[in-house]
Order: sequence, then C-alpha cells, then structure tokens
Amino acid sequence: MSDSRDSGEMDNSITARTSGQTPGWMRSPALWLATGLGVGFSPAAPGTLGALWGLPLAWAISQLGDWRAEALLTGTICLLGVPICTAATRRLGRAKDPGAIVLDEIASVPITFFMVPIDSPWVVVVGFALHRLFDVTKPPPIRRLERLPGGLGIMADDWLAGVYSCAVLHLLVWSSDQLR
Repeated sequence: MSDSRDSGEMDNSITARTSGQTPGWMRSPALWLATGLGVGFSPAAPGTLGALWGLPLAWAISQLGDWRAEALLTGTICLLGVPICTAATRRLGRAKDPGAIVLDEIASVPITFFMVPIDSPWVVVVGFALHRLFDVTKPPPIRRLERLPGGLGIMADDWLAGVYSCAVLHLLVWSSDQLR
C-alpha cells in the first residue's frame, strides 16, 4: 500500500475547515468510509491508524460467538469494501491504492482474529503486529493481488495479509496453550 496523498483533496479539506465549509471527504460517503472517518488523511502512518480502527471491529465481531456469523459478517464487510474503495479512489482521482484509503486495513483486521480468543492483551498486540507485518512486507503472493482492478486490488492484498496473520496467530496461541 502506498502512503501517497492526493494533495488536492487535502488542500480542499484544509481550505474547507478554514472557510467554515464541510470538507470534501465528508460530503462523499464512500470517501468518508474508505478513509476511516478521515483517519486515512493522517500525515503519519495512516495504514497503522486504520488497522487500529479494525481492533474494536474485530472484538465486536468476536462477541457474536458463532464462527459462521463471524465469517458472514467479516466477509460481508470485506466485500462491501470493494465498491466503496473503488468509488473513493475515483473521488481522489487515483488509479491505484491511495494511502488515505484505510478501509482495507479496517476490514481485514477481523480476519486476523477469526476464531482466535481475544482474551488477553498479548493476543491483541501480537495479532495487530502480525497483521501490519504481512500488510507492509507483502510476502508472495500478496503483492500480486494489488494488481487486481479498482477496489478489489485495494482490498484483496489485505485479506490475504489477514489470512497469513490469522494462521500464524493461531499457531502461536496453540503453542502457548501447549506450554501451559
């Protein structure tokens, strides 16, 4: 994921705040959702901040208590993210993954914690770190998924990063249980 910014959108947002107008990103529901309520416009680590938004979502989904409901809700959020990210990318005037779009991180964090008991701080910290590691380093074939068109390319690489981090997190939780 690129951390580039659309300076026109940022300038528009800054100008709007100083003139009393509503920033452009707030007038576009797709851009509002895709930027994590504007968190994606952070000048530092927007992807990490977006992933932090995913933690309460992952916790809430884990409270459903039924793996089928968790899978259905997580899958629905991920699939809805595709057209939202496509529309937001068009609104930003970009052909590829703008750094301001963080819905991919938000939606993929629950994949990391799928069927993992979120019952200790270490599980949350390790899961979060694994998600960021796989999202940033993009081991094969994650990077290839970015080539998919529009919002699918924005979302799909994060889905696979979530699957990789989920597998490693399950292994770590299982091995720590074996040591007790």
